[in-house]
Amino acid sequence: MILKHATTLRASGTLLVSALNQAESDYQKSAIGLQVAQYFTAAPQEYSVQDFVDFITRNANFVGGDLATK
Repeated sequence: MILKHATTLRASGTLLVSALNQAESDYQKSAIGLQVAQYFTAAPQEYSVQDFVDFITRNANFVGGDLATK
């Protein structure tokens, strides 16, 4: 999720290192780890790769917004 967010920042003209640093900082501020745990409540093997891809795609730009619901 950090990498996808950094890629978005980079595409908007942010320098590479700055984009990575900003994405990591935004990730830490968002406390998204707790929200990920709430979203994926079953054991990891209960989910498909597509479930994880869909979650990341919907939530990689987590700055200033809420995570998507199931």
